Amino acid sequence: MAFEAPQSLNRSTQLMVPRDSPRHEVSGTPRASRGLFNRWACGREFRVDSLSISQQNLLVNDGPTSVDFVRHDEFLKDDEIPVVDMALFEGDADTSKKSVEQMVNACEEWGYFYLVNHGVELELMEKVETQAYEFFQLSTAEKEKHASHYSLLEKVKRWSEGIILKPAETNLDDYDNQLSPPENNHEFSTVVKEYDDVMKKLAKRIVKLLVVGLGVKAWRFDEFLEGVEATLRWNYQPPCPRPENAMGLSPHTDPYLITLQHDSGIGGLQIYRKGEWLGIPPRADALLVNIGDVFEILTNGKFQSPSHRTVVNKVEGRLSVAHCLAPAKMVTLIPPPELLRSAPNQYKARTYAEYMGARKRQESSNSLEFMKLPTSV
Repeated sequence: MAFEAPQSLNRSTQLMVPRDSPRHEVSGTPRASRGLFNRWACGREFRVDSLSISQQNLLVNDGPTSVDFVRHDEFLKDDEIPVVDMALFEGDADTSKKSVEQMVNACEEWGYFYLVNHGVELELMEKVETQAYEFFQLSTAEKEKHASHYSLLEKVKRWSEGIILKPAETNLDDYDNQLSPPENNHEFSTVVKEYDDVMKKLAKRIVKLLVVGLGVKAWRFDEFLEGVEATLRWNYQPPCPRPENAMGLSPHTDPYLITLQHDSGIGGLQIYRKGEWLGIPPRADALLVNIGDVFEILTNGKFQSPSHRTVVNKVEGRLSVAHCLAPAKMVTLIPPPELLRSAPNQYKARTYAEYMGARKRQESSNSLEFMKLPTSV
């Protein structure tokens, strides 16, 4: 399917993305892009009618550059995010054990790792990306029909739009009617449901492997995985005229157990590590896995829920597709006994719903301090 920019726009002002825009190659890693999104993004005209007033000001006004600004194509130099090979879990007992230990170490030291040979079909990943592209190509008026799920980030310096889908709750038929061709008017819902099923199974398997790797009986986490809810978060960041004055997604941690994501092969995701922001190179052959707040709480701080953000660039749009796994709302977040023998619980015992409520009341979603007990702060 070819994605072309619309020939006529509601406003005369538009940002044009050159078709011959340069690509940044990541040395030593597989080619970052699978190509589909780049063909679409490089022909895209960004509609100014979808910008907030504060975003439009970036088109005409200079502002201060953030002191911690890191370009979208500046990547890790001295450190490398761990790479976990899912295929090795199917090997002999010793190989499997070492692979689990490697994954546990990655969660303790980084909170992030690449997952290769993950078993998710490339065709399925491209299908769900196609649906995301189609959605973000709609007019703002069409997208805002899903106001409870869609958001154009209107705070100063935010340069992105996003949609949140919960396959178990969202009426996917509404999207079918907007996006699917008449001859196949259930394409959107079919793809999203299949993708959710595959990713949910993979995420639950990763969680169980990590739990066992910590020396905890797998059944201890059954209550946290029973009735899990999946959230799909799609974000699109169009090219920005002044990337040093803007932000795609502000620094935050994830309010989930675990997140699995892939993107359009354009750099921009950055994690906060050892006092600085580090760019993560995109990899076409891998899913990027990160630990969320819930897993940090349930491991009593052994796993790290890392702060991360995204930055924008002048030339290429960036799409990210994330599948996030969360426990049922009324499950109480308490680490299993095995993880409380060496140290007392650091976190307040709250249901997931109570945690989410408390998080929303915070000025920032970039810390778990509000969940820590006084003796652990």
